[in-house]
Amino acid sequence: MAARDNRFFHYLFRIGIALKFMNGALEILGGLLLLIVNTSMLSAFVATYLSPELFEDPNDFIANALLHGIQSLSVEVRLLFILYLLVQGTIKVGIVIALWKQRRWAYPLAAILLGLFTVYQFYLIIHLRSVWLLVLTLIDIIILLLLRFEYLRIKPMIKSQGKGAKGKRAISSII
Repeated sequence: MAARDNRFFHYLFRIGIALKFMNGALEILGGLLLLIVNTSMLSAFVATYLSPELFEDPNDFIANALLHGIQSLSVEVRLLFILYLLVQGTIKVGIVIALWKQRRWAYPLAAILLGLFTVYQFYLIIHLRSVWLLVLTLIDIIILLLLRFEYLRIKPMIKSQGKGAKGKRAISSII
């Protein structure tokens, strides 16, 4: 039963970090798009995309807020968004790759960084009162717990890696 539980949590962990990888890749892509596309092009795209929604409901709060936010985006704020997306996305992708390769140093580093992002998200939740951000933060907490479980699971196997090919076979047979 314990082996089945270990496999289940291991697969949940793998799914969680795969989602983090996709999230990081999308952040990098978003940062690059913001870098390439100027504000007027972005505003025209959003207006075109949101026009059916605004035609249906001219008072749609989210659509109006998004359109107004894009149209009033200053150069400084845009650069901040670009930097934030590129840095956070690169960190996520790099950490996930290291976790896939089972680098021992990546587990505590991932826990620290994800923990810091989670604390920051709680700060944002308090100020923005966003249910969506709360859901994402709860998912991050679950990933943190799975990260700890996975680290404890593979820690003995990582130590045995230095003792020859036998340890490598043990790890790759589990993955």
